Amino acid sequence: MSRDWFPLDHAATLYPGVISGASTGVYRVAANLGSAPDRAAVQRAVERALPFFPFFRVRVRNGLFWHFLERTSEIPRVREEEGAPCRPFSRAKDGDLLWRVLLRGSRVSLEMSHILADGHGALEFLRVVLLFLHCENPTEAQLALPPPAEAAADAYRVAAPGFADVRPARTRAPKAWRWPGGRLPRGMVRFTRIALDSGKFLALAREKGVSLAEWFAAVVLATLLREQEEMRGKKRPLRVLVPVDIRAMLGSRTMRNAFLAVAVGIDPNLGPWSFDEILNEVHHKMRLGRARPHIAPLLTSSLKAQSSPFLRPIPSIAKDRILRIVHRNRTSKRYTALLSNLGQVKWDFPGAERIRDFEVVPNPNPVTGLQLGLVGWKDRLVLGCASLLPSPQFERDLMRELRKHEEHLEVEANWC
Repeated sequence: MSRDWFPLDHAATLYPGVISGASTGVYRVAANLGSAPDRAAVQRAVERALPFFPFFRVRVRNGLFWHFLERTSEIPRVREEEGAPCRPFSRAKDGDLLWRVLLRGSRVSLEMSHILADGHGALEFLRVVLLFLHCENPTEAQLALPPPAEAAADAYRVAAPGFADVRPARTRAPKAWRWPGGRLPRGMVRFTRIALDSGKFLALAREKGVSLAEWFAAVVLATLLREQEEMRGKKRPLRVLVPVDIRAMLGSRTMRNAFLAVAVGIDPNLGPWSFDEILNEVHHKMRLGRARPHIAPLLTSSLKAQSSPFLRPIPSIAKDRILRIVHRNRTSKRYTALLSNLGQVKWDFPGAERIRDFEVVPNPNPVTGLQLGLVGWKDRLVLGCASLLPSPQFERDLMRELRKHEEHLEVEANWC
């Protein structure tokens, strides 16, 4: 980080071309505290945390052939939350930075562009902000951060030589079923937050011999299957995209992007599916999809596509248009919904006991219209749904499915 600019990481190169008013590329991680924090105190905490994350104090610039990140001296301003979550960044409101910290009651939200980092990096930044909010002089052990060079590394490119002999993946999934009809107008996102008893749902998953993420992916697929059957249109495969953290596989501690996605799904044309059959399909596809022999060809395909001698000399403006078309027609149309799982958050520092729970809001996608996020804290599990669909039918049916297992759901939504 000694120079004033550096390239986008491998996963981030897609986003400048596909970002729009509807597909913002902005996601949210948030902590709900026991009481409303003082805004001035949160501002001080953000400013004290920033020196440990210099790779986040940047703005995106448009080069001749590729976009790049440039350092800025801008100081972010903590503001009260207003409007829909995950709105696009505006220079007038947000300045040049690609993240913002928002307050609403007892909730502290960090909204960040995928150009900078994935959910792991954002969650680590939020952790350090909350640490400084509750602790005047945290120790190095409490900070628990990797060296700056390692935290800022492009994990994909660092690991690329180790995958040089891996053949790229050649298969391409057929188009998936997507919710028919239009999408909400730009600037609108329907968000639903469902808080659950994690112990109860963890027991359900263990009873079936699956993980929590697999169990919830199966619930989402079962809900979508019922919706497709009721609409009585052409049956297409139902597919949920589940991002997988590959830091362990790459041997990286980067705070930037380090993920690939595993697609799990079913084909309704094969006949009726019971929930247990869906769960079994999801379980085995997730286990196979997360294995190195399956992840490595996907990573190689992505790296080789970006280093193509045909693509590199194309001006960035033209590249953006090409990537936008590819993303809409060859990527987003291959799945029905997304489920991002941040897992169980395990923080231990003075003041962490004040945290009630967390929530994650994935970046809205107008092609699928459905993005879900799952995160746990102690005995609470929060499922969030960011929807651009014209009606909340999916959310209602999802809650109906969850009430089969927990009668009382703690629901917060901006549509009811």
